[in-house]
Amino acid sequence: MARTTARDVDGMLGRAVGAARAVGLDATGWELETGSKANGITWKLTTGFGRGSRVELGGWDTCFLGWTAAEAYDTLHRLAQAWEAVTAAQVRA
Repeated sequence: MARTTARDVDGMLGRAVGAARAVGLDATGWELETGSKANGITWKLTTGFGRGSRVELGGWDTCFLGWTAAEAYDTLHRLAQAWEAVTAAQVRA
């Protein structure tokens, strides 16, 4: 399997932002705070309005995406899939 890069994670962030907006979330300024497992810094989802301004999604307010790019990609992918499923259900209803 190919190594997950920051570019890959950025691409998945774009998909997640689009899916979040489709279900009515305000994704204005969402961006990645990149991490480094070696330095004990996690990947986070922030608002972009100052480092550490974390996105709050209901009870999920830590915005922790993972320790590695692969973990951050996977978390964003799951969020995007969930929001896309909601959108699909709304279309069918």
